[in-house]
Amino acid sequence: MRIKPCTIALLIFCISTFPGKAQDIPPTTSLVYPGVDGKLVYVADSLGNKIPDFSNAGYKGGGAVIPYIPLKATLWPVPGDNTPAIQKPLTVLLLFLWIVMDFVAPYC
Repeated sequence: MRIKPCTIALLIFCISTFPGKAQDIPPTTSLVYPGVDGKLVYVADSLGNKIPDFSNAGYKGGGAVIPYIPLKATLWPVPGDNTPAIQKPLTVLLLFLWIVMDFVAPYC
């Protein structure tokens, strides 16, 4: 069976002239809505359950810039067990912290 070009053109015309309405309807719920101050208001349902507010999640509540920490070690995967490759920089770091605390702690 062969489809005629005018049938394909008619099909494309019909699909393109009837846009979907999915994006036109804003999502509505009675559990979360914008308040008068612009912040979201969370309402409990009949069982007392609330949708959790994670807007303050993140570094220092999400209101601070994440500090830049310079790179000290790079680990690359090796064939087999990677435990020694991971443990070595951790041991060096802990040894460094132990030495620093050994000098600083007596003066605190």
